[in-house]
Amino acid sequence: MSAIRFRDVHKRYDKANLDTIRKVDLDIDDGEFVVFVGPSGCGKSTLLRMVAGLEDISSGELSIKGKRVNETPPSRRGVAMVFQSYALYPHMSVYDNMAFGLKQAKTDKATVDQRVRKASKILQLDPLLQRLPKELSGGQRQRVAIGRAIVREPEVFLFDEPLSNLDAKLRVQMRLEIKRLQRELAVTSIYVTHDQVEAMTLADRIVALDAGVIQQVGPPLELYARPANLFVAGFIGSPKMNFLPGRVQSVAEGNAVLTIDADSTATVKLPLAGVNAGDAVTLAMRPETTEIIAVDDPAPLGATVLHAKVESVERLGNITFVYLDAGTPDLITVQVMGHSLLASGQRVQAVVRPQNTHVFNAGGASIAVAAGT
Repeated sequence: MSAIRFRDVHKRYDKANLDTIRKVDLDIDDGEFVVFVGPSGCGKSTLLRMVAGLEDISSGELSIKGKRVNETPPSRRGVAMVFQSYALYPHMSVYDNMAFGLKQAKTDKATVDQRVRKASKILQLDPLLQRLPKELSGGQRQRVAIGRAIVREPEVFLFDEPLSNLDAKLRVQMRLEIKRLQRELAVTSIYVTHDQVEAMTLADRIVALDAGVIQQVGPPLELYARPANLFVAGFIGSPKMNFLPGRVQSVAEGNAVLTIDADSTATVKLPLAGVNAGDAVTLAMRPETTEIIAVDDPAPLGATVLHAKVESVERLGNITFVYLDAGTPDLITVQVMGHSLLASGQRVQAVVRPQNTHVFNAGGASIAVAAGT
């Protein structure tokens, strides 16, 4: 049985004539850590709030542990939510902040203390239990907010961009803690973020959303290696994929010859199904699989090269990002390991290898490339 099930779930704001969630079908397994990811306004927080009971469902059905909960009040859904804002009571100690919800629910004193002590130990908050929120760091406050959710012993954890207010170092630390915590408690969890790095590192499965529609669902590396469409290809991975507009020049015996719209004439030969001469396509390749060779070097066997000029170089120590102007609508990003001696204005060639190339049709859907090419 799925822990959470969406069936044809839709959310519409009639006054604004706005559909924010469009016919969502999704099953989340018991104990699974699922991340909703997408740009601002894609509907990911609205979908999460539907699970929490903070947003009504316009149509469709939502069930938790096999029970329809469309009309069930939030307090009876067995969920606990951690928000972007810590929302701690400033005049209460850490202990009292964590215990407050249980006390309001008339839980007996011994149970309250047992649950708070257990959560405090898990989150390493024991030395901080008598402190006020103003005496805590941002990471410590977020741990208290998570502890407040843990003590309720929910069937489902909901996280709404909980790390957005933390600095980069603390975000990494808290990502590790949240993942460890979820594994230890084995509680079904939904995590909302616009940060694809958080999605890739935390999720058992990612749900990629755009304009209220699920674009793809799967393990992180599946979305990375086999994006279903241009949206997923551009959103998952950092830096994002390079997109090269092109056209099908010819098709013969299952092989398509694609021309790339660039300053230099370039063609790529790939075995593609369902394409015809004249079709508009987009070729895509990851920065880490794109290579640079000297302007006079011959193209590697089976590869295509684009004549380009180095526009900019970003040196980060362990890696270097090189941005190339090849006459395509956008600059081509190349990830080079270590330190690169390339400089702005230098003439080079970008290598396009068929085996590292994804192809998308005019509608943005992925076109399958045969394995072994």
